[in-house]
Amino acid sequence: MTETSGSRAAVRLAAIAALAGVLILLVVPIDARLRFDVFWGPLGDRLHTAIFAAVVLALAALAGERRALLTAVVGALALAGASELVQAWVGRSPSWQDVGHDIVGIALGSGIILVARGRRPAGVLLLVGAIAVALVASRDLPDAYRTRNALLERLPVIYDFESPPGVERWSPFFGATIDDRPEPSRGDRHDGVLGFRAAGSGSFPGVATTTLPVDWSGYASLQVTGRGRMADADSVVLGLRLEDADFLEDGGYFVQQFAFGADRTSCDVPFDSLTPRQVSRAFDASRVITLKFYAVQPVDSVFVEIDHVELR
Repeated sequence: MTETSGSRAAVRLAAIAALAGVLILLVVPIDARLRFDVFWGPLGDRLHTAIFAAVVLALAALAGERRALLTAVVGALALAGASELVQAWVGRSPSWQDVGHDIVGIALGSGIILVARGRRPAGVLLLVGAIAVALVASRDLPDAYRTRNALLERLPVIYDFESPPGVERWSPFFGATIDDRPEPSRGDRHDGVLGFRAAGSGSFPGVATTTLPVDWSGYASLQVTGRGRMADADSVVLGLRLEDADFLEDGGYFVQQFAFGADRTSCDVPFDSLTPRQVSRAFDASRVITLKFYAVQPVDSVFVEIDHVELR
């Protein structure tokens, strides 16, 4: 075997090994505590760009000289689509967003190949464009990293609405509107609150967040502190809804009700008191993905202030 043929064989073996590693990364089940982590989840999505740049380079090395780039691009696109379809069968979630990151990676790898072959204007243009898109898509990662650290440092408190992340991480639903300006209080209160209002609608207006520490194992309950009222009453019945990672597979969620009065009150909701909906399984406190608070079918206008959410 000549030195040239030996080098080519080594390159092809390296390419095969790289593709095998990529296939494992794309289809192996990922622990939900990583998938839904505030930082590691988005970072994993962005890694698709680097992975598919490597895929293009590996396929081009295996294809040889003739039409190597075309073969690599077509093969990488096919792999991108196939991997998302397979993920549905291995406990992962297919995503068009992932395909978008894959395409950026394919463009990045193609640009590297074009530059290496002396087609610099086209290659540099493709490289610069792909890198720019990748940087724009990753602009939220520093904030996600800071948010994750803040959530973990604050445990067992999940939200106190006085330090970030705070109200901006919550979204209203079913006609509720967020109002973080505290009303005059007859008792003590925190300056930072999550407030929401809704007109009587007979539905379940409330607020929700997915910006959470994922793993609540080691804790037995959730304590919620705040107050609330309706137009004709100095109290309001609220619901707590929790979704774990299995919600994405079976649609099951867990609820419990509690009451707030006109004065600031702390309510403790044990996890073993949660009522399952649409499933018969138990709540998995190690893989929490969504937290919701809502007014239970108010017939009049309702106002709720939450100023502390803590694990106990």
